[in-house]
Amino acid sequence: MGCKLESHSRIKLSQLSGAETKIDSIIKVEITSCHPHDDNNSPSTDLLKANDTINKLFDESEFLECKNENMDTFASYNVPMTVGTFDGNISNTKGISVLKNKDNVYFLVSEKIRKFIKQSDDFKLLAVIRVVNDLGKNVIIYPNAVYVDKVPFAGLTGWKLNKEILSGKSAELKISNVSSDFAIENGYVPIFSIN
Repeated sequence: MGCKLESHSRIKLSQLSGAETKIDSIIKVEITSCHPHDDNNSPSTDLLKANDTINKLFDESEFLECKNENMDTFASYNVPMTVGTFDGNISNTKGISVLKNKDNVYFLVSEKIRKFIKQSDDFKLLAVIRVVNDLGKNVIIYPNAVYVDKVPFAGLTGWKLNKEILSGKSAELKISNVSSDFAIENGYVPIFSIN
């Protein structure tokens, strides 16, 4: 099976200020092929392994499709993601989450997923989050070791590096390798703050 486990989600800023709730998220797993070379109607061994892995890692996962994207092949799944506010206790994390505690927003990964990735040298976690500003006013976020609309952000809090998301607009956050590895080691990583 492949080397990428990609999470793609769309989150409204208002969802981060409410109680924890589930939203749909897409997980993509890189595989070598969708079908065996001699049979386009049967799933490949890699696709069967990917299905089994995702079913074990995520509750309520649903297979969506398998297709080629550029030069890579991905199996895609719909999985639940938890969003909202939390008390800072990461021990109850299931699957993947984006949660706010005070002014800080975190990407969280369950122990089950972390253990799987640590034991599988060929897997890397990549997370892409589309953040939609539905608050009715412009919002300034302070990204932490992420790419925002393909621009890298890293630095000390005091540097005040920020990105303004206009009302009704969105920004794409891609978690860096360092942040992803930190989340796998610790269960969470701060991705941005809001003042």
